[in-house]
Amino acid sequence: MKTFHTKTLTIALVGTALVIVSSTEIIDSVADTNLLVHHGQHLLIILGGTMIGYAITSLYGIERNKTWSRVNSVWARLNRRGYIAGALFMAAFNFWHIPSVFVFTILEGNESIHFLEHVTFFSTSVLLIAVTPFMSRAFKALYIFVFGNMNSMMGVLYSVSGSGLFYPYPAYQQDQFGFLMSLSGLLTMTLGTFLYLYVGERRLTTQGPTISKSHP
Repeated sequence: MKTFHTKTLTIALVGTALVIVSSTEIIDSVADTNLLVHHGQHLLIILGGTMIGYAITSLYGIERNKTWSRVNSVWARLNRRGYIAGALFMAAFNFWHIPSVFVFTILEGNESIHFLEHVTFFSTSVLLIAVTPFMSRAFKALYIFVFGNMNSMMGVLYSVSGSGLFYPYPAYQQDQFGFLMSLSGLLTMTLGTFLYLYVGERRLTTQGPTISKSHP
């Protein structure tokens, strides 16, 4: 159990470090002039939130007292097998990647909007992963498939739509950005499927959480 606690803490700390580093002034300044860095910044924030959410799910297997069981029960009912969290993350990701909205966040005077964008990515990714114990295998598979395809299609659209979508970013960066989005979508459908449906299910089966079947 000591090793398990150490592993969980390490994952949470690394996730926190990714979020902090990706939000530094240096990264922000480069992201304002480089579309790939801006998107990479978002991916790091989401990855950090994912790692923290993963650590949160470990708490379900650590705490087994009655109080925590009641929290689990309420949490499960509120999230309805992860549908709400899944919808929130998908909506946030799509909204902030609308080209006009994406560019609007970097304009002078919109620092608070840019900060809100990052908070949204972080909070929805933490919530999404934190409720994975309440998701069915079928819903996980469907979500990964839809999200991965959505990324790929967005990337293709960015690449073939001509320059100017992300002005004032240079046109060549838009093509690179489109390729990166397509690649991340492919990785989501392949690597994501393996991690969530195999590694995640194996960990939850052997270490928890213990969730009543009566939960919706």
